[in-house]
Amino acid sequence: MSEGKGLVRFFIGGSFNPITIAHLRILELSRDYVHRNLGLQVESAVISPVGDHYSEKKLQPASLRVEMVRLAVQNSPWITVDDWEAKQERWVRTLDNLKRQQSIAQEATPEGQPTPRVMLVCGADLVKSFEKPGLWLPEHIISIIRDFGILAITRQGNGSFLDAVPANLREHVHIIEEWCPNEISSTKIRYGLKNGLSVQYLVPDLVLQFIRERHMYETEPEP
Repeated sequence: MSEGKGLVRFFIGGSFNPITIAHLRILELSRDYVHRNLGLQVESAVISPVGDHYSEKKLQPASLRVEMVRLAVQNSPWITVDDWEAKQERWVRTLDNLKRQQSIAQEATPEGQPTPRVMLVCGADLVKSFEKPGLWLPEHIISIIRDFGILAITRQGNGSFLDAVPANLREHVHIIEEWCPNEISSTKIRYGLKNGLSVQYLVPDLVLQFIRERHMYETEPEP
């Protein structure tokens, strides 16, 4: 993506099992980066939880994960949740949802106004996963990077992650280092809940209330 004035819409997918403050944090980091380094304006961000047909095991039902995300962002003026993927009766590839998000942005843009460009926000481990045989379609990797661009957050630097990206496309992958590192993850939240440990302030308050009322994650296996 070239530098200069323009609008960007973030897209972030994942299990969100459950959503944590770290998920919200990477959106804030990405917004700072885009404003400061690319000279672009972030119009909005869309969070899309995966559906029940995703390959990851022991996910809470998609409807509950969507509701937790909604609770987490209900007071945000710029972050929304899209439940389309969560409702599908099949696994949805990342590129397919990115294309859908770009079409939605185009359809919602008044005539004569600039259309926001959708960019993928993710952890740098997702970029690294491009190297795993059979996980990604090669043509999808190229299109995601070239046509949308990636904002990848890392806590460990950018060297090894960029090795997974074709050299001629690396300018479209922006590695953002967390300047205030944390080790919060959904896996550790589930571990804490299963073992009766406090996870207060690691997930949004309304999300924690939702989890407690439904006794969620109390029988999750240890990481």
